[in-house]
Amino acid sequence: MKRKLLLWAILLGGMTSYGQDFSKNSLFVGLGIGSSNNSRADGFGVNGSIGYQRDIWKNRLRIVPSISYGTYTNKGITDVPDIYYNSVSLKMNLNFDIIKIKAFSLFIGSGLTANYSSGLIGTGGWPPGRSSSEYFNESNFTFNGLIGFRLTPPKTRIGYELLLLDGSFENKNYFSELSVLKVRLTMKLK
Repeated sequence: MKRKLLLWAILLGGMTSYGQDFSKNSLFVGLGIGSSNNSRADGFGVNGSIGYQRDIWKNRLRIVPSISYGTYTNKGITDVPDIYYNSVSLKMNLNFDIIKIKAFSLFIGSGLTANYSSGLIGTGGWPPGRSSSEYFNESNFTFNGLIGFRLTPPKTRIGYELLLLDGSFENKNYFSELSVLKVRLTMKLK
């Protein structure tokens, strides 16, 4: 009986340790609040993202391609036409853990963004007397940067990130998109 229990303990212990071996790859989803400004529209709204992370150096440097989607409006801002628009961004970042204490880290990142924004200006009858609307679309190629905290317990597949700031900026066409307090949930791949 003792041998069978020992055999089961070794077998189950081996399986659980095998289940804790993860690759250097992970997927993430995120959601935050943000603002977007371009040459045609300014607004506030929500911004979501989905992406992939790959550790490329000592579990401190990661390459992070992602796609983000934001929907924005200027509701609540007076004396300007109502605006509703969406923004889609393809991002390629390098993130680096500048401070790392066990499962917790403070990280920064930088990279390039290709953005496409489109929307509608002038719906809702504001300012009073406005009876027409116009569509717009705009593309921008920008630099971006971010700073945040990461918590990735080594024996679980799930990790957490809180991006304090995640922004893209370009001066030529007056474009900026900024997310604050974006929460990302990461899942390590086997």
